[in-house]
Amino acid sequence: MLFGAVIIIYTAPKCDPPPPRQWWEKGPLAEVKPDTDSLQLEKLKEIGVKGFIVEWPEDSYAEISDTHNVISLLKKSKEIDVPVIIDVEASMSNIWFEQSENKNGFEDYYIWTASDRVNASGVPEPPNNWISRKNESSWKFSTIRKEFYYAPEGWPQLNFRNENVTQEFVKVLRKFAEKGAKGFRIRDAHILLVDPHFEDQLPDNSQEAKEKGYFLTDYGFYVHSKTENLLELGPLLNDWRKVVKNLTDNGPFMVKNVVNKVESYKVNGFEWPLWTYKSASLPSDVLDSIIYLLPGVPLTEGDIEVNKELAKIRDSPPIMRGEIEYKAVANKTVFAFTRLAPGSPGVLVAVNPSDETAIVNFEQDIDKISREVTIQFLSKTSMKLIIVEIKEGSKQNFYIPKILHCSVLYCEEGRSRIKNKNDLLFTFLVIIFLCNI
Repeated sequence: MLFGAVIIIYTAPKCDPPPPRQWWEKGPLAEVKPDTDSLQLEKLKEIGVKGFIVEWPEDSYAEISDTHNVISLLKKSKEIDVPVIIDVEASMSNIWFEQSENKNGFEDYYIWTASDRVNASGVPEPPNNWISRKNESSWKFSTIRKEFYYAPEGWPQLNFRNENVTQEFVKVLRKFAEKGAKGFRIRDAHILLVDPHFEDQLPDNSQEAKEKGYFLTDYGFYVHSKTENLLELGPLLNDWRKVVKNLTDNGPFMVKNVVNKVESYKVNGFEWPLWTYKSASLPSDVLDSIIYLLPGVPLTEGDIEVNKELAKIRDSPPIMRGEIEYKAVANKTVFAFTRLAPGSPGVLVAVNPSDETAIVNFEQDIDKISREVTIQFLSKTSMKLIIVEIKEGSKQNFYIPKILHCSVLYCEEGRSRIKNKNDLLFTFLVIIFLCNI
């Protein structure tokens, strides 16, 4: 069972408001296919989507045809005034490979190295133990240049330690911006740079890796610190970010990765993640209640409807600018977090991920809860609710029954009794999600 609660609270005297969030910070954003028609784009706009993300499926460095589906989508989106973020592959292209292989002016556009290793038959062997996700060497041998080139995904990888190559990607950003792109997302950013000394990977000595029984020829045997998430990524990406800012009027520049070394991407301490999820067991509106209210931007697929109620709450100052604090309530069986901003309603979100009934005493854990509740919204999967009426002065226990479906209920606006002038005035809006996991 999953239980979620969102509580709106008037907290503190108003201060000067901070600058508003950009459209891509507000969200939600929706991933759409290049052939999405105008009617679907308009529908997504009507339900609150602030921007679209579409993948460029071709070589990013090749010429762009004005008849391409992605370019058509840019034009359709411009007509309805919704910005588009282009998802591009930066790390690979074979446009200059033949010239580089022949050392014809593009010698260092790719990652080349000689190797003094040979097998028993005298055939050259890769210069180190770098393994691709296919459990094979990341290196390929050129019989023309008599050297190995780095190609972990099959295509030759560009050398972004060469300033000329980094400027080639600037040209990519510029040509898409000229076609109407308002932001960019980079695929496989974690592999943009590799160790320039080509040192061997170290084995993964974690207990998990040992239990899986990897061999020397397996990708999982190594930690890949020489080829993924190098610390120099931050400055490289920041340079491109500055270009995007100038080309798109401060549009977004994102990386699309499941990263385990976030510090590689930081250059100024700023974090505003893009949240997405996949779940076969939980309805989307249950997970939406969490990701819509965390710091960051919710990302949906173009064929999934946006929850209008949550989108409305998401536009509030505590979600856009508020601080976050994590809590454990109901004997630490319920996870919760609060979003608070001076002078604006604050938000509490509580989640019970277990399949047991949860009894939550908000009066004990959260001060000054309002006394009455009414049903304002029901999710599509809702079947029934059990509501415990809360009287003035009574214990404020919310009894969360075991049911098979999800639902949402809101507390009506209410005020608590102020004991002295130093007390803060609170108003609450409660959303409760019920679902059997």
